[in-house]
Amino acid sequence: MNVGGSLIVGTGDVVIPGTSDIKKDLYAFGAIRTDGTGGQLPVGKDVYSGGNSVANLDITGRLFVPDPATLTRTGVNVAANNIVQLDVPQVSPCPCEAERRVPIVDLVTFARDNNDNDLFVDDPATPGVNEAFDATQWSNPAVTVRPPSTWPAAATTSRASTRGRA
Repeated sequence: MNVGGSLIVGTGDVVIPGTSDIKKDLYAFGAIRTDGTGGQLPVGKDVYSGGNSVANLDITGRLFVPDPATLTRTGVNVAANNIVQLDVPQVSPCPCEAERRVPIVDLVTFARDNNDNDLFVDDPATPGVNEAFDATQWSNPAVTVRPPSTWPAAATTSRASTRGRA
């Protein structure tokens, strides 16, 4: 497993394949260790562990743990002055609370009710050609629509817009 950014494990201990590579931070609420393959796991920046043991890590930055005095380190490459006491908080893996969820239905309803779709109507100057602009045409990038501003003066209304697809 190669992580180009940070790896965050919100709850519990984590066992990572030793053949992995983490370019930025490694965060776990519990203990951190590798599965024993591949030697030390390189971590490009800091490691945050809410547990009391870390193993088989090559840490470029600092190691943050709740209590350095009770920390069990096995095969960890980090300078002693880079081990920092920090009460590592537990994090939620996602915003699961109802008040933090994205209101998808409300967003779709708003977009449906607040748009300029009705500006694209059939041009009376071209009888026999249906130029009404509907959802099927909108989703097709090959369809072009003449904006109302290009229609003959008799065909435009006060609701006409200069916006449109060209």
